[in-house]
Amino acid sequence: MSIEKTFAVIAESKSLNKAADQLQVSKSTVSNHLATLEAELGTKLVQRHSRGIALTEMGELFYGRVVQVLKATEDAKQLVRFMSTKLSGEISICLPPGMVENWLAKPIARFMEIYPEIQLVITRNERTLDALADGTDIALHWGELPDSNLLAQRVIQDELILVSGPQYAERHWDELSPTSTKIQAIRLPANYASETQKKVANLIEAWWFYQLPCRITLNCMDGIIALTRENAGVAAVPKSYVKRYLANGELVDVSRKMYVQDVYLNCYAVTTDRPKVGSRVQQLIAFVREYFVSQI
Repeated sequence: MSIEKTFAVIAESKSLNKAADQLQVSKSTVSNHLATLEAELGTKLVQRHSRGIALTEMGELFYGRVVQVLKATEDAKQLVRFMSTKLSGEISICLPPGMVENWLAKPIARFMEIYPEIQLVITRNERTLDALADGTDIALHWGELPDSNLLAQRVIQDELILVSGPQYAERHWDELSPTSTKIQAIRLPANYASETQKKVANLIEAWWFYQLPCRITLNCMDGIIALTRENAGVAAVPKSYVKRYLANGELVDVSRKMYVQDVYLNCYAVTTDRPKVGSRVQQLIAFVREYFVSQI
């Protein structure tokens, strides 16, 4: 039992006696751990009062960081436990187009190297959640879930940016300015989408509903990117999907021109509660999640 773990339990229970009971050690052990930690840091972390203890300002600061470290350590232990378990069988996974190319090629290849007896069946579909009803084990879904009965774990986070073709940006530079209208928390030009299209986009069963100024609406990310590269208008896209086009000048990031900052999309691994596939499915999800955490 680490001293940091002892402190975290003290902070959460607000009592040395309760911390000792929870950790199944003596109160003197808890007190000694706290005293050792305070001596090492050279500051008081708790204040004692008649109803228990309270964290000092430094205690609050230290606790916030300790919780993050303890969680990361536990996640790492869980991943090692998973990886040391011999797994076999089939996992079916439904992905949106572009997911393998832009995100999952490396972690999936590594996973299959570690678990050679796993068979991974991958399908691509814009509406990945629909596949769960047909028995697919995992669906990767961008955006919040419309169905709370599904089980979701965040595995990836990406930045959402606004892009246009270089010629479009040059022709319409003065038009690219913020308005009070928002889609997915992003300020867009007045002619970007009709009110109906904004309502569709805000349903966020997925994030790829966009209307370009030429009044073309698609629910296919590849199509949106292709049209934007041909200077058809402005599109909101995940940054990872267009990084190669930004690098070679085929697209221009106009987010800052429109005062769009720090908008992120979360990608969730979504499953139904089917215990028969729980172990290997959870192992794949944990592996992918830890892979991207390690890249940060």
